Amino acid sequence: MAKKYKYLQILLLILSVLPAIFLGKLIIKYGVNVPFFDQWGVARYINKYFTSGLTFTDLLAQHNETRPFFPRIVFISLASLTHWDVKYEMLAIFLMACFISFNLYCLNRLTIGGMLWKGILIFLLFNLLIFSPVQYENWLWGFQIVIFIPMLCITSCILIAYSQLSSKVKFLICMSLATVSTFSFANGLLSWLVVFPVLALNTWKDLSKEKWLFTGWIAGFTLNATLYFYNYQKPPHHPGIWDGAVHLQAAIDYFFCFCGSGFAFGNVNLAKNVGMALFSIFIAVCIYLIKCRKDFILWHRTIGWLTIAAYSISSGSIATLGRVGFGVEQSMAPRYTTFSLYLPISLVALVAIIIDDAVRKRDFSKSKLLVNSIGSIALIYLLFLHSLSVNMAVKEMSNWRVARLQGKGCLLFINIVKEEECLATRVNPKIARVKFLANRLNSLGYLQPGLVKSPRIQDIEGTKLSTADGYGYGWFDGLSKVSNDEYVTSGWARLPEREEPADAVILTYEKANNYDTAFALIYTRMKREDVAKVTQKDAYSMSGWQKSFSASKLPKGQVKINAWAFDANTGKAFKLNGTQIVQNL
Repeated sequence: MAKKYKYLQILLLILSVLPAIFLGKLIIKYGVNVPFFDQWGVARYINKYFTSGLTFTDLLAQHNETRPFFPRIVFISLASLTHWDVKYEMLAIFLMACFISFNLYCLNRLTIGGMLWKGILIFLLFNLLIFSPVQYENWLWGFQIVIFIPMLCITSCILIAYSQLSSKVKFLICMSLATVSTFSFANGLLSWLVVFPVLALNTWKDLSKEKWLFTGWIAGFTLNATLYFYNYQKPPHHPGIWDGAVHLQAAIDYFFCFCGSGFAFGNVNLAKNVGMALFSIFIAVCIYLIKCRKDFILWHRTIGWLTIAAYSISSGSIATLGRVGFGVEQSMAPRYTTFSLYLPISLVALVAIIIDDAVRKRDFSKSKLLVNSIGSIALIYLLFLHSLSVNMAVKEMSNWRVARLQGKGCLLFINIVKEEECLATRVNPKIARVKFLANRLNSLGYLQPGLVKSPRIQDIEGTKLSTADGYGYGWFDGLSKVSNDEYVTSGWARLPEREEPADAVILTYEKANNYDTAFALIYTRMKREDVAKVTQKDAYSMSGWQKSFSASKLPKGQVKINAWAFDANTGKAFKLNGTQIVQNL
């Protein structure tokens, strides 16, 4: 029997790390080294660091509602070490999730106890959510380091509170971590509120004697809050904080959708129902604990998990107040799941502890089978919903990668062919600032590959690989004149070495010389089932492209037009089959 349990433990342990391995492979596959949206704020600090230097005030400056002092230090440090390869920021996020997972495993063994196989099984459930791809926006966007730091700090504080360290050391370390949390993300200030109960319960004897510990905690919180809100400015494009009070029903719907979004695969009604169910379980847990308020051992076992649940619920409440004006659908944003998923994580532990406690007290000895059956069915149903959400999230990760590669292609050509819509939607809306910072970073060697310097396409022409099907890198199918001043071109383009559609297509003209001059860029894709059929690869089903352009972009007279497939990862262009000739009068 003991040997069977040993094999079961090993099997469960292997299964418990698979979610992290699976996610790691997804990050490697879909991560793209290109700054995106808020990361251009980081670019400004990197530029300043290498030119005029950074001050304490610069690092403490407000970004939306956040003062990301410590993340900025991380960003600049990683940029210096890696020439700002933002995929290392994704690696940092993944490692933070691993540390959070480790913290929760330790807390699991400290508070839930029981057979080792039971602890590992619960750990597996934790990891399915901690490393869930439904958080894809945060996994693939290095700037979202800011979101993971508070939870890492809070879970570390909980373990420290349960440790054998002296009360003074516990308070000092937790105050330091709470400060890091506060100046990492807006919700980080909550750490002062949610951590104190677990810290107080585990240091109660010393706290009752040494009042200065409590006074010091209040002083630390006050100092942090004062510094945080000093010269604080509400972002002008964000809704008012009282929108939730004015639109009460919308606020309630927003909150429940926030709580259940990780299990709803984009379905607002399902998210609301799941959120209501999870919140109801939390309320039931609280009622049970209040009934057992004199049971110190039970509170000691549950207070750490209540801390995590409180942070998740408080984050949802803050998001509701600050974002409900954007509409209930906004609560389904993937970046919020990094907060909301810790509610079901904490509930798994809390329910396990309460069932164990109730069995020990024989509170429902007659209904134990019924309770376990209902709990198991509910858990299986949630895991089923989550698996559907994961399936959709993996597809969204692929779409995210395509959009980032398209944006990277537009960014690299920003000095030659400025595609404003592409830059605004896939890089950053502040195009003039992006152009300035991109050129500064390029001069520092912090854009990989570097910006295209010349409209002469031969300067970035890559070495073609031979293809077994003979279609090369695609075809320039045709060009037609649709009005006196407008042409329309079309074709399909691929990158055979990656077995993917091209990240962009560059149109060039050749006249009275031997080189091609870039004049237009196409970043959007079109369906081409015929290409997938003839190449026998479904990956090329979206390899089509089409572009209209003004005749004024071409020189007068007879002009040769060529099309080139562009690889944003290497910065190389590959000529497509087919050349079109026009008489531009």
